[in-house]
Amino acid sequence: GVPWSLLEQNVPHLFKFLALTGLFLDALLAGVLLFCPAGHWIQQVGVLFHGFTALTMAQRIGYSFPATMLAAGLLFRPVIGE
Repeated sequence: GVPWSLLEQNVPHLFKFLALTGLFLDALLAGVLLFCPAGHWIQQVGVLFHGFTALTMAQRIGYSFPATMLAAGLLFRPVIGE
């Protein structure tokens, strides 16, 4: 597995950095979903990223997070005729 304790010893602020960047990415995604028009290309990047995450990391982090993000991406697709 990943030597987390060794990483923490060598880079003491690593997990704070990861937590803050994760919070920033989540806020950025919320902003994209709220303020960009449906079907915006940035939303497509999110769907591709979380699809990749589901394929590559689901054995470690589970399927619930990537599935939730993919569902959000699908819900914010443009409606035909609008």
